[in-house]
Amino acid sequence: MKIKTIIPLSILKKPLFIPIYLNIIPLIIGFYFFITKLKLKRIFIPILCIILVNIAVVIYQENYFSILKELQLILLLFFSSYLASQISHSSFISTAKIILFLSLLIFTLEYITLGPVLGYRDFFGIKLPRYVGPIGEFNFTGLLLSGISLIFLINRKYLFFIITLFVMLFPASRGAYLPVIVFLFVVFLHLLTQRNRKISKFILYSLFYTIVSYPFIVYFMHHSLGNIEIEKTLAIFSSMRYVYHVHYVDLGFHFPFGLGYFNGLEYLRNNITSIGGLFIFNYLPILEQHCMYIQIFSEFGFIGYIVFILFFRRILVIAYQQSFLLAAAWVSILTGFLFLNGLSEFILFFFIGYILNGRK
Repeated sequence: MKIKTIIPLSILKKPLFIPIYLNIIPLIIGFYFFITKLKLKRIFIPILCIILVNIAVVIYQENYFSILKELQLILLLFFSSYLASQISHSSFISTAKIILFLSLLIFTLEYITLGPVLGYRDFFGIKLPRYVGPIGEFNFTGLLLSGISLIFLINRKYLFFIITLFVMLFPASRGAYLPVIVFLFVVFLHLLTQRNRKISKFILYSLFYTIVSYPFIVYFMHHSLGNIEIEKTLAIFSSMRYVYHVHYVDLGFHFPFGLGYFNGLEYLRNNITSIGGLFIFNYLPILEQHCMYIQIFSEFGFIGYIVFILFFRRILVIAYQQSFLLAAAWVSILTGFLFLNGLSEFILFFFIGYILNGRK
């Protein structure tokens, strides 16, 4: 059996709330690629280095659980490197189709056997039942489907794209549709400018820099603007995520090399009194960052964040060299991580592998 045939099973983390954790498959593939090839694509080396620095941080803080999460990230780098060099470009489309089929199957079984046990969601004015899908969480499943929908779209698999949009209604995750909407809007502007490369590239890179500047925007909004009414509006609009973002960004500036991967939540809980508490809604529970960029900024520090952003930008450059649509898809999927701690998510490294694979 070829390794690539088991990749779609990676999405089966907690289907039907059953913890089977097949999301370990990319880690096994990454480890296999490491011991058999003993090489990692050079583009990943800076990320590997900053992870190793972060391991030193978590060892110093004696948060040994975080070391396992760091090793997970390292193996995902090797997994993505495997995807970039060891399988055909068409295999990504086949994998995406199987992922779609598995997702639809799990949603159907969940509908028949369990129903919407976690309730309903106001989905743009429509009350929809929510199903957690193969990953076992609404938003992560939604982002997974959003990512493969973009792969279908840029490869002109329009029927599969439409089917994926329908399946995305099961988790009823509004944020999952954001990458698709952003992609279509960027392509519309591209066509509106009569495919002017300079203007289209400016739009694409401007959007990218806006996304990755989010931690700095939060810092400016809170410390320079200082308008409590605006901040209350931002908190409500972001489903209270902005409240946490403010504190996590401050921690990223206070610790240049970060708090340690997956150590941000614990640190905030233990030190919330000394840093002033939640500045608007004191009754809120203390939660994780709910934003990959804030997660990186706080847990890897602003120095680590710069390394990650340069990496993401390099992926954008490589994608743009292949096609405008691929670059637009990459920037669009990055918008989906504005609302999720998705640094170790399958779809992120799958997408990166897909882009690097086209460069072979």
